[in-house]
Amino acid sequence: MKNKSLFISLPILVLLYISCNKISENVERDIIFKDSVFFDIPVLSSITDPYTLPDLQSAVSIGDQINNQVKGFTTDHIKQIKITSLNMLLGITEKDKNGRDSIDTQNNFGNLETVKWEITNGADTNLVGSASVSSTGVLSTLAIPLSIPPEILKPYLIGDTKKYRVIVKAKKATSKPMKVKTMAIYTVTLAK
Repeated sequence: MKNKSLFISLPILVLLYISCNKISENVERDIIFKDSVFFDIPVLSSITDPYTLPDLQSAVSIGDQINNQVKGFTTDHIKQIKITSLNMLLGITEKDKNGRDSIDTQNNFGNLETVKWEITNGADTNLVGSASVSSTGVLSTLAIPLSIPPEILKPYLIGDTKKYRVIVKAKKATSKPMKVKTMAIYTVTLAK
């Protein structure tokens, strides 16, 4: 009876050992981080020609984000990178009649017809997302629908040459620059 129990338990222990080794070899972790970029959209006098802003440098290092959030992983372990949201926020540019901060009713995202976001690494450029602005009302926030797949995004974000390129087209001319803060949220999947 003892031999029979030992005969059955030995293969089970071997299978458990092999399974545990496989599990430790296939560890995946997600990290999430934000990238904020500040810029000005200058006065837009033309409603026929799009305006391309100078390239905007991202200040976030994915390597630093990995080191700060998880141990034992590096950029070599990146399986994929996704942008999960991209939002533009208009800065406060004037005071209302009561002295409170207010959005400029004549110079806001409602003046824009389209906004395109691209990412570049100096050699290649790819569209991240674009928005058509149908409202003519006062808009202080704008969510950019995303179109870039994770497998295309990864090469742009590894290294120090990543920059964003923003192209805007006005449907109504503006008279003042618009101060903009953009927040991109990234999810990076790491695998060993």
